[in-house]
Amino acid sequence: MFFPLSDTPNPPGRPFATWLLMAINIGVYLLVTLPAMLGKVSLSDPLLLDYLQVLGLQGQVTAREVYQNLSAYDLLVFQYGFRPAEFSLISLFTSLFLHGGLMHLAGNMLFLYIFGDNVEYRLGRRRYLLTYFGCGIIATLFFALFVPGSQVPLIGASGAISGVLGCYFLWFPRNRVRCFLFFFPFLMTSVYL
Repeated sequence: MFFPLSDTPNPPGRPFATWLLMAINIGVYLLVTLPAMLGKVSLSDPLLLDYLQVLGLQGQVTAREVYQNLSAYDLLVFQYGFRPAEFSLISLFTSLFLHGGLMHLAGNMLFLYIFGDNVEYRLGRRRYLLTYFGCGIIATLFFALFVPGSQVPLIGASGAISGVLGCYFLWFPRNRVRCFLFFFPFLMTSVYL
């Protein structure tokens, strides 16, 4: 496995827009996702019935069994994640700030932290933010083209960060990226690519 650790050269100045995006993503995770993951669903929540109907229970699984394994975060993702079958401009935006877990968030933020500063410097803060959100929205809509009737929510900033990585790849092809090379137990070292 390769994990990026840093890149060189770094641009001058501070990447405030990148830091803002990271702070919002981490803040949503700490203040919304974690508490919701630990919370139980209220039986009086009107979204619960919609969720169970869309789930389409089949076979030996009962609504009670689903409910026992359901967290408040499942309903939050169902409501604010982007579902192609229930197109919503709000969820198209909010889905970019929801993540499937700590590792999903950590991976996205690592790549944004390492590569976002160069792209932000090249574009300027406003155009960088427009590029970030534009890439995230385009990636989400492109995915939706392949599953237009899907009720499965799409979440995460991966599409937006992939757009940032694409810009980095095009504009900084000679930059060196220090990566941690991990093939346990045979090889563990860092290399420049």
